[in-house]
Amino acid sequence: MNSCDNGKCKEIISGIYCNVKNCEYHREGDKCEAGSIRVGNGTCASSKDTECETFKAKF
Repeated sequence: MNSCDNGKCKEIISGIYCNVKNCEYHREGDKCEAGSIRVGNGTCASSKDTECETFKAKF
């Protein structure tokens, strides 16, 4: 699926849902158009300990 904004189209990552509305890659429907993602914090005990290293603040 593609997402187009101001004439620029990017690929939406199928199966990735993100509700971080202040991320540059967040799109309607909690979709992500980062192209790829990286999840970090190598010492996790549960899913709440993980973090998206791809996050980029939307200004």
